[in-house]
Amino acid sequence: MPSFVDNVFDSIMQPGATTPTVNMMNYSFYALFLSLFGLAILTSGNIHVVFLLMISVGLWASINWFVSELAKMPPESRQIQQMPDLNAASTSSSSSEPATLHPASVDEPKKDR
Repeated sequence: MPSFVDNVFDSIMQPGATTPTVNMMNYSFYALFLSLFGLAILTSGNIHVVFLLMISVGLWASINWFVSELAKMPPESRQIQQMPDLNAASTSSSSSEPATLHPASVDEPKKDR
């Protein structure tokens, strides 16, 4: 039976947000909350630490919301899009055509004002 750490390492290479990866992220955020809360207590409520705690809670909530919205998507829309093959596109065009310059790539003389 694989352990939690093995599941996390196996899920790293899987596309999308898998359950072990999301759980590991949540455990990391819980450790961050615990350390910032302890630091806030030790510093008598330092405003910087309190704001860091609020920012981290907001980040954690927004990431979890985004992952839950991704889970609601239909499976066919979750497929990974492939990058176009630039080599195939360059070989399909004929090499006898003259190269055209893009207007933005042409150096224009600068005018003094």
